[in-house]
Amino acid sequence: MIPRAVRRYIRCLCIVPCLVAAFWMVMPEAARAGEGASGDTEPFDYAWEVRFRDETIGYSLSRFCFLDGDGDERLRADGYRSFTFEAGPVSLRIAEQTRAVWDDRGRIYELEARTAVGGDITLTRVSRTTDGLSVVKDTGRREKEYFFAHDEYDHTEVDRFLHTLDIQNGEETFRILSITEEKVKKISYKFLGVYDYEVNEKDIVCSRIGFDGPKSTGEMMVDGLGIPVFFDMDTPLGSFTFIPCDPALAEEALFSEEADFFDIPQ
Repeated sequence: MIPRAVRRYIRCLCIVPCLVAAFWMVMPEAARAGEGASGDTEPFDYAWEVRFRDETIGYSLSRFCFLDGDGDERLRADGYRSFTFEAGPVSLRIAEQTRAVWDDRGRIYELEARTAVGGDITLTRVSRTTDGLSVVKDTGRREKEYFFAHDEYDHTEVDRFLHTLDIQNGEETFRILSITEEKVKKISYKFLGVYDYEVNEKDIVCSRIGFDGPKSTGEMMVDGLGIPVFFDMDTPLGSFTFIPCDPALAEEALFSEEADFFDIPQ
């Protein structure tokens, strides 16, 4: 039997790909330059390899498109990810399918996630209102809603805000709403410079940002849309790294291994 606290912590790792699973493989030039894109922009795929303690444990794939909605432009991502987590006696197969929509300010507008940790499946629904953010969790045994007023937090853990941080001269701490843990926690960010980072034989200008939270520390390379193109964090369980990879490789691995779990649009 895996301790509940460990299972819950492992579930927290699933939400990371909602933000990190976007990699610049075939990004349209307008968006790549940070200029935004029109509502009829062609869809594009990003993918990454998940490593734990330098060992490959799974893959993630996200399919993106831009949408017009209520007078602003939104970015939508359909995500698929699966990995097998092993640490000592703990061994869990984790699979997740998500649909995330961000508004033109990079804030999460709505999110739906179906997450399987071992045999436990949780459905998560997030929606933004004028008053705050609603988070609904359904485990099949019970459904519970959590509501957070906008003045209770600065950003959520899945907002695309990192590229807007003005912290070039030091460190800044924000109140981050954790959707997985249903609570607000403080995380500090530090600007570490601007670098060219190669992704799929393309050089991307990125901000290197360090972070320090209650359960993890690490660094990431963040592009002009506020999406980490590389992510590395140290946790009490070990180091996790998310590295860009060929979308075809991730698709083959994910859709063959989790064919019964994923609802894949034809």
